[in-house]
Amino acid sequence: MALFDLLGRAWAMGVVWQLHDGPFTFRQLQDRCDGISPTLLNRRLKELRATALAEHGDGGYRLTALGDALFELIEPLGLWAKDWAAAIPGGADGSAIETVEQLADALDSDDFERVEACLHPDVVYRIGDATHHGPAEVVASYRSGSELARRLFDQVDFDHSVVPPTDGPAIRVDFSDLLQVRGEYFEHHSVQDITVSPDGRIITIIDQPIAGQRERLDAFMDQHGLHRL
Repeated sequence: MALFDLLGRAWAMGVVWQLHDGPFTFRQLQDRCDGISPTLLNRRLKELRATALAEHGDGGYRLTALGDALFELIEPLGLWAKDWAAAIPGGADGSAIETVEQLADALDSDDFERVEACLHPDVVYRIGDATHHGPAEVVASYRSGSELARRLFDQVDFDHSVVPPTDGPAIRVDFSDLLQVRGEYFEHHSVQDITVSPDGRIITIIDQPIAGQRERLDAFMDQHGLHRL
């Protein structure tokens, strides 16, 4: 259904939830949405206004009558979600794993809006000799890597597996990239240790090099005359 597609987009339900207490100016709404980027918030507001769920008037943005009716339907879901999160085995760890799963799923599908929605405003991403600070830099790094892979190879399929933490807060993700060129395949693996902040968003991402992976990938690319840009 079109409504489920709309509400499933990054921050759509969150914006509806906050607007119930409106009206708010754009800046006030951004602050209430925990630092959502201006670009993403502007896009969600345009969509909600186009679907008659929100409007802009004196005082700022607010829900329409239809939007208020929608909030009445989803409010019980929000209350239930708190009980559900508390019931997950491992408590906060279960919620943290869900957040990391959401990030990994979004990366697999190149859904960088969803990636951004998972990130804390102070997120730090360390990969190789580079350190990226803040959602914009982190998303740009992930996006450039995906775009490069899709330019170089005939087909790229991204997948992942999540390993629950055992001796610390970090959750490990094994990213598996199946790369195909001229009918030949190479499976590239990378590992990242991800930590979720108490507010439920990702605060650190540390790339952990796997011995020999870079060399095997370079050899596969050399075999097919491919070169990094």
